[in-house]
Amino acid sequence: MTNQELVVHIKAKYRFPKTFNDYMDYSICCIALSFFALGVFPIINYFKHPDEAILLLLSVFIIPLSFFFLRFNITRLKENITFELARIKNQDFDTILQKITSNFNLQRIETDKTLGLISAFTKMSSFSWGEKLTLIIEDDIVLINSRPSTIQPITIMKDRDNIKKIKQLLIS
Repeated sequence: MTNQELVVHIKAKYRFPKTFNDYMDYSICCIALSFFALGVFPIINYFKHPDEAILLLLSVFIIPLSFFFLRFNITRLKENITFELARIKNQDFDTILQKITSNFNLQRIETDKTLGLISAFTKMSSFSWGEKLTLIIEDDIVLINSRPSTIQPITIMKDRDNIKKIKQLLIS
């Protein structure tokens, strides 16, 4: 997919098209489903051996925890492909580009001024193996996304922090 086709798709749907790697990221949900199974087995065992009530108490703790973990991961994975909208005033492409380069620890940056596309790649940090910041600028609207630049299981909400930081930079 060319950059132009990508930008058209993003402007129409406010999200990246899903790739094979995006679907592979959902494999972490198997861990949550395994915890759910570990919570169900003590309930089944309790009906066979009612004298082991402590296992029933353990399953009451594990099952909701597995649902929380599953929901957390699905929400995070959806946020990785979804763009957020920010309204800006009196800022052009070069001003936004300068703000991004001066406020993020970047490894490299790719731009396409005709499409209004900025793709910036951050360096590794203690909580991330690197993020891809994507901004699409059109008049007084900026579409913002931050997602892992490599396959990584958990980003410790670094994506969310990057989007908040970019919004604050554009508003100020």
